[in-house]
Amino acid sequence: MTFHVKLLGERPADAPIAAGRPRTIGRGGDVDILVDAEGVASVHCELEVTATGLLVRDRSGGDTRVNGQPPAEGGTEARPGDQIAVGTAHLVVERPPDADLMRRPTGRPLAGRIRRDNFPVLRGYDLLELLGEGTTGDVYRALTREDRRPVALRALKPLASEALVTRFLRSARALIGFEHPNVVEFVDVSGEDQDAPFIAMELLRGPTLHELCDGGPLGPREALTFGAQVARALAAIHDRGLVHRNVAPRHLLVLAGGIVKLTGFTVVKVRDDEAQLTNLSDIIGSLTYSSPEQAQHPNDVDHRADLYSLGAVLFHALAGNPPFVGKEIEVFRRVLQETPPALSDLVPTAPATLSDAVARLLEKKPEDRLATASDVERILVDALAATCRTPDGRLRSGYVGSELLEIVRHLEHAAADGRLRVVAPGVTGEIVLAEGVIVDASATGPLEGEAAVMALLDTLEGTFELLAELPPPPERRIAMSATAAALTASRRRVAAAT
Repeated sequence: MTFHVKLLGERPADAPIAAGRPRTIGRGGDVDILVDAEGVASVHCELEVTATGLLVRDRSGGDTRVNGQPPAEGGTEARPGDQIAVGTAHLVVERPPDADLMRRPTGRPLAGRIRRDNFPVLRGYDLLELLGEGTTGDVYRALTREDRRPVALRALKPLASEALVTRFLRSARALIGFEHPNVVEFVDVSGEDQDAPFIAMELLRGPTLHELCDGGPLGPREALTFGAQVARALAAIHDRGLVHRNVAPRHLLVLAGGIVKLTGFTVVKVRDDEAQLTNLSDIIGSLTYSSPEQAQHPNDVDHRADLYSLGAVLFHALAGNPPFVGKEIEVFRRVLQETPPALSDLVPTAPATLSDAVARLLEKKPEDRLATASDVERILVDALAATCRTPDGRLRSGYVGSELLEIVRHLEHAAADGRLRVVAPGVTGEIVLAEGVIVDASATGPLEGEAAVMALLDTLEGTFELLAELPPPPERRIAMSATAAALTASRRRVAAAT
């Protein structure tokens, strides 16, 4: 069996470690793997392949760390994804080609082992289709046996370390019962009485933002619409004391009607969680979108790391590529040291407000970024409204769908008066606002009041237009929060998409 260790830094190294004899790491002339970094001894540590992992022995007198902890007297076993600190240098253990032959070093063997020719057996669920494969787990389309509800079920692979299992389950439990139209819903999480750790989520269908961007950059209005929803999702999870730590285009699912769902909750940091992130492969996999502090110290981050990632996602959506591209080690260096290109130079059509917001989100120091996800949402929604306005400041026509829902939110934020006219297949009508509150509505049907509001906001095709900034009618027939109406419409679209 052969492992690889990858050195992160300005002078990368990728060395195979084969079974048979120990390999030494240091900065002396007689070592097997030369690491020239501050704090590295002539012979710093020794690596040896065992039947279940890579044994790390310290030879420096106490300056070697495995996942932040000094090795035991006889050595500590490292697993794929674990990190070895040698002085100021950091190495990551990579998964060997024959890793499927390995077994967990402690605890009971996992029941329902995942193989290409056989799905795992998980109590309470029938697994129907493999939707995706990952380094640490696979995702299946499944049905609950009790009520035959379709779900997406993510099950960890047998190689999962105890630390990964603990973090995986704790992250899921923190989101059980949490409902938000822009956050994937967690339905169930396996208990300690089951050997195969898994989480069940609502089954959603649609492309990821990464797949959409493969077809070319998005327009400013589309990017603003999607970005505002992601910011809203982040604000909601931050309010629960969570840090996502893996915001990336592949974890943003775009449903019918333009609703965006945040997924990928595999490396979440939970408030007051003292457990350290020991499997760094998930973070490294999204290094392109990781903040400088997360790239260096993934355990020591707060909500502002997610804001940087949102800035990188917006940059990618608008420019067609992330702020920094290249080999992983080169991206690592540039994230830490270089200023991203100015979005205004790459995308001259992007509103100045948007370009400035992205630049502030991509600041190297967390304290220099926009303070909260709610602040980002407000800026993006207002920038979207600005793209819909004529030079004299009036709102011109735009497209219904998620863009209409964001404009409705903006009108409440701005405490606007006016009549919002919607023209769509099968339904036409007006929503009347006074100081940002919906006070009346009518639509073909005939529909009036709140029923008319929802009929108009539920439309997925057509256009909208702010007819004029008129005073409210003498009689307010309803008093409906525009934001609450948009939230209800978002939830209805999610329900229709599932």
